[in-house]
Amino acid sequence: ITQAPDGTSQIVKGPGQLVISAYAPMNDITCKVTPDLKQHR
Repeated sequence: ITQAPDGTSQIVKGPGQLVISAYAPMNDITCKVTPDLKQHR
């Protein structure tokens, strides 16, 4: 991001990774969905 909220130009560095977690009740734990994330080479 190169635009600060006060209108001045600043470089804002963010983290190099993203972690997403979610929790939910399940009736049958054998039925599940898991992420299949792959990098394009």
